[in-house]
Amino acid sequence: MIPQAIRRLSLQFLLLIPALPIPWPSTTAGRGWTEGGAEPTLLVLWHGLVVVLIIAGLLDSRPRAGLPTAIAWAFVLVLGVMGWSALIAPYRFAAALVVVEFAVFAAIVWLVAREGESGLRALALPLGLVGIAQVVLAFGQRIAGDARPAGSFLNPNHLAAWLVAVALIGLAGASDDGTSRRGRWLRFGLAVAAICGIGLTGSRGAGVGLVLGAAALVALIGPRMTPTVRRRCAIGVTLLALIATTVIVWRLQERDPFRYHRVRIWHASITMLLERPWTGSGPGQFAIETDRVRFDDGEPPLRFDKRFSTPHSDLLRVWVEFGLLGGAAIAGMCFLVARQAWLQRVQGQSRTARAGIAAALVAWVGQAAVEDLSACPAIYVLGAAMVGSLVFREPYMRRSASLRFRLSVAFLLLPLFVIGDLAPYLGWRTLVRGESPDRARTLIPLSADAWSATVTAALNDKAPWTLDRYADARRAAEQGVAVGPNRSAAWRELARVEAAGCRMLFRDAASRERARQAYLSAESRAPFDASLPLELAAFLLDTADATGAMNAAERARVLEPEAVAPRLLLAASLTEMPGAPDARRIRRLLDELDQSARAWSDYPFETPYEIGMMRPAPARVQRIEARLRSASSP
Repeated sequence: MIPQAIRRLSLQFLLLIPALPIPWPSTTAGRGWTEGGAEPTLLVLWHGLVVVLIIAGLLDSRPRAGLPTAIAWAFVLVLGVMGWSALIAPYRFAAALVVVEFAVFAAIVWLVAREGESGLRALALPLGLVGIAQVVLAFGQRIAGDARPAGSFLNPNHLAAWLVAVALIGLAGASDDGTSRRGRWLRFGLAVAAICGIGLTGSRGAGVGLVLGAAALVALIGPRMTPTVRRRCAIGVTLLALIATTVIVWRLQERDPFRYHRVRIWHASITMLLERPWTGSGPGQFAIETDRVRFDDGEPPLRFDKRFSTPHSDLLRVWVEFGLLGGAAIAGMCFLVARQAWLQRVQGQSRTARAGIAAALVAWVGQAAVEDLSACPAIYVLGAAMVGSLVFREPYMRRSASLRFRLSVAFLLLPLFVIGDLAPYLGWRTLVRGESPDRARTLIPLSADAWSATVTAALNDKAPWTLDRYADARRAAEQGVAVGPNRSAAWRELARVEAAGCRMLFRDAASRERARQAYLSAESRAPFDASLPLELAAFLLDTADATGAMNAAERARVLEPEAVAPRLLLAASLTEMPGAPDARRIRRLLDELDQSARAWSDYPFETPYEIGMMRPAPARVQRIEARLRSASSP
């Protein structure tokens, strides 16, 4: 058995490691930090620690605190609903990753609940110290020129949300009569530092959440306050409201042409929900399905160059991804947790600490209405710890499960960890290092990225194509479509393989039609991506289908009226039409694209979509000019 002190120290380390501001060789964003626990190597390490602690807990048969039966079964029900949703989701690999994260969340709730009263009181001070470290790091980033520092997190809103919890738990500790005066002042100082850190991030959602959480804290501990303390708390809440208002006004003064796009994102998300109201899009499918509901961003020159991959509201995500059935199950679980927390609000020696944790959860619910907090492991790990601290049940004597059963469950976790965590990580690392994709496909056969790497390698290989190379690339592309049929990128890769085969091997109508149908399938899944019909137009123009190229280029021009490339391909298609080319129309198209290219020549185009749409191809322009000259000469 693990000694109690080591077990609790390991649990505290588990809860704080995602938020520790330590340098880390990040391979995803290049920030050199742990990214709020999302850095893949760190993620798999602390997931492994969760498994170790669960196994140790299963092997310990002594009476311990734990979860109430109703709440435990609610978590099991939600996990079952998520598993069922993952099985029917189009892209099951992304869905499985969401199920793994919720399973980790539930496991941490169980681990913290088993610690009971002692686990609740031992977390506040280490949490505040890590919060101080994050604030110091954010302050240094601000001095270095970062307008909205994020500490070791990827997103300043995530850092702000985490600091909101630190601040409210610290404020609760500062009002605890059971703590020494020095301890109360220490907790108050940690809370003030966290509030300053929230101001550094400039997070409007965190400002609103902080006010809501502070109001909840006063409501929960107000009846036990003396009149003097109650007045001080009222003054404190007023100051927090002023700070939050200042942050919001400051952010509104910044120029932001996409400030109100969040409302349009919510509208698009609700549209997705109405399409599949009962089952939803499926866990982890939101970023894929958004290709069907993109909207005009209203900022020229391009209409659809900005895309969104999250709903900017965790409360909305639950219903969009899991539908009414899954959303009702999750809402029921949250209701049981809230009910149990309310019933136990005055039990034990840590009533004030419970109030601080409840206030932090209220603040997060408010912020989660307008932001995506669940994407940050440091937040959902701390959230799981707070839930477990609120609803734990005192130990009582009962008949424990047999040792054989507990051993079976414990050792079942090992292959689940290998399949659900270790294998995806090793496959991801193989792809990031640019190694052979064969190993990645073996480790994660349901990942579209593993099959995409094979297709990309085949398309980028400059060696002449053979039938065997074409067959291997096509097989990988078709498998990518099979594992992720709702991904427009998978259909585009299949279309590119067929297009390469048609250009370099077959040059027949059948292979051209296969490529065209694959491009159309990609368009149906991303109807607002003008690069798809544009790519199809270029292919059809190269394979002697001028009419099809003209139609595809016209679709791209309708989507992006200011773009240069659609006009260029439309003009090129007109020069290849049977008979004499329509010189007047072609010349007009060339003049329009030249005017557009000149008008936006200084615009900082960065993404491949922007560059492909707005940068003309000089060689194609020259060919069109030569064709016009030859047609006009006697």
